[in-house]
Amino acid sequence: MCNGIHSLVHTVSGPQLRDIIINAFNIVQALRPCALGCG
Repeated sequence: MCNGIHSLVHTVSGPQLRDIIINAFNIVQALRPCALGCG
């Protein structure tokens, strides 16, 4: 039971965490040229 719940949580949170990291990286990449240009 405990392993099943842990696997479910890991499966659900894994891709979401990856998407959050990718989104954050994309935002940083998008803002970096503006910061350099405006700075």
